[in-house]
Amino acid sequence: MRKILLSIGIFLWLLLSLRAEEPLPISFIRTAMQTHPVPYEEEIKLFPELSLHSYVLLSQLGYVDSMGKWKKARPKFSPLLELIRINRTTVWGTADVLKMEYFTGDVKWYRDGREGDRMFYKLSCVILSFSQDESKTVVFTMHNTEMNRKIDFPITVNGKNLARMLGFVYKDGEEGVPQLDPSVLARLKDHLDNLP
Repeated sequence: MRKILLSIGIFLWLLLSLRAEEPLPISFIRTAMQTHPVPYEEEIKLFPELSLHSYVLLSQLGYVDSMGKWKKARPKFSPLLELIRINRTTVWGTADVLKMEYFTGDVKWYRDGREGDRMFYKLSCVILSFSQDESKTVVFTMHNTEMNRKIDFPITVNGKNLARMLGFVYKDGEEGVPQLDPSVLARLKDHLDNLP
């Protein structure tokens, strides 16, 4: 009897330890919806370190220079995720999420009608259901390399560009480097300065 119980225990332990990790887009949404501050370490689990929008914020806040070199210690809290978090009611609404559905697909590149190399990015989609009649569709761009699967912009929420919803502006059209609107940046600085 002891051997059977021990075998069952080992089987259950293996089953739980081999459980698949939560997809990054789901982790991102859970993190962005939480009510407590998000550490910078959490950002670099979800996004490539110094991805464009993160770099822009860190540069505007004085953490990195124009070459992406750190001028001072990394921040305690993530400016990018805090910007999303303080805008969570604008982005996600106020209703509780009842269900999240996750979909993903490979993006293939075709040349002359023949399938070529796989692109560097993969698209993922999460549908957030708030009620039977209300839902939002969030589409993510995923870096898709063997060693590094991370989220990156553009991210859209119901077809709207999340970066624009947060206050990023593009001075040179879509191809230019975005900047955070000065009034939004001031609000973010104030928020970060008042975190514990």
